Amino acid sequence: MQIDVEAGYISWVNVGIRVTQAGRLVHESHPGRTIAYPRSMAKAAIDPGADMSRYSANKVPIAVDIALGILFFVVAKLTDLSTAAIVGALVGLSLVVVQRFVKVDLLGGLALFGVVMLLISAGLAILFQDEMAIKMRSTIVGTLSAVLFLGDGLLGGNRLGKGLTRYLPYTDIDPGRLAIGMGVLGLVMAGLNYLVAKLASTDVWLFYTTFVDFFLVMILVLLVFRFARGKLFPPRQKAGPA
Repeated sequence: MQIDVEAGYISWVNVGIRVTQAGRLVHESHPGRTIAYPRSMAKAAIDPGADMSRYSANKVPIAVDIALGILFFVVAKLTDLSTAAIVGALVGLSLVVVQRFVKVDLLGGLALFGVVMLLISAGLAILFQDEMAIKMRSTIVGTLSAVLFLGDGLLGGNRLGKGLTRYLPYTDIDPGRLAIGMGVLGLVMAGLNYLVAKLASTDVWLFYTTFVDFFLVMILVLLVFRFARGKLFPPRQKAGPA
């Protein structure tokens, strides 16, 4: 007697199974649900402007960046912000040295930015011996990077915008719009960090900058990508000759 088993996604995160015996339904994990990719997932899979293979080149740098953030959080909880900043900077510098001897890309994209953040934190800790100065690292760096991205975007994104596109899976991104979007994102995150640092306790700020900040950026950067691809606030079409 023939038994057919059908299994697959019913949503972005859930998997379903359906079993039939000689054409008769025996078991259904999610009654009434169709076992197939969600429409949004299927649309992303056939997006002509996306080259998802680019993600594989950035898995290690992303993991390194997350590990650096967790290291800062753990050391800060066990000691203080100044010690965490100095330890993080030393580990970051060690990664820069190791990168010269290994072929695996350790510091591409966000990871190198994370090392720079740790170096700035250490510098602030040594110069001022003040926890508030360390808390302001994201605001300082975010504002400076935002100004640079906005300037580059207004000039067409030929430097920062174009350099960032090689880390993204999309082939239809406008470097100028990407740079402008990243500049606005930098200003937003700098402002949020300032508010949390000023209004909340050190423990709350530490949790925010290690976990909440990262996921918030991941959500907002998707809007930036849509803007850069012309899917959010599409650019005006130039009028043709009369």
